[in-house]
Amino acid sequence: MTDDPADNRFSISVCDVQVDLPHRDDGEWTLREILDWAPEHSAWHTRKRCLSSCGGSCLIVPEGTLVEVPKGEAMQVTLVAPAEVARRIAEGRMWAESGT
Repeated sequence: MTDDPADNRFSISVCDVQVDLPHRDDGEWTLREILDWAPEHSAWHTRKRCLSSCGGSCLIVPEGTLVEVPKGEAMQVTLVAPAEVARRIAEGRMWAESGT
């Protein structure tokens, strides 16, 4: 959506509906936050039923998006904007030595 490295806006597709997520300073959105926010800020009523066997919502995210999958609560899966991922890598905040 933008080339400004300070801008963490990005777009995803949820059941074939484009959802434009606005800038957040931390660049992070949980799945619960997306599902709560999107119906009022997108063409949510036009979403399609997923033909896969998932029975839920399918997401298509842009290349470079980090998907953080915590143990436990699935609705706390977090998407991190590509611009924020690039910033974390550049600042050395993305990876740590495994120690193994």
